[in-house]
Amino acid sequence: MMLFEKEHPDAISENYSHDSISYDLEFLWICESHLDKFQKDNYLAKKEIENYRNEISDMRDKIREIASRANLS
Repeated sequence: MMLFEKEHPDAISENYSHDSISYDLEFLWICESHLDKFQKDNYLAKKEIENYRNEISDMRDKIREIASRANLS
C-alpha cells in the first residue's frame, strides 16, 4: 500500500469515500482501545505502546489530510 501511495499519490484521495474514511477512523479507534487494554494489563512495554500510538496518530493525520483534500476538490 505504501509503495502504491508513493507511485500514485492522487489515486487514493480521488477514490476515498466518506464511508471508507469513517471506517478507517473507527478501525484506528479500535486499535487505540486495544493498546489501552494492553497497557493496563502490562502486555506490552511502554516504549512499544508509545511507538504504536505514534503510528496510529500518523495514520489518523494522513486520513484527515486525505479527507480535507477530497473535500476541497
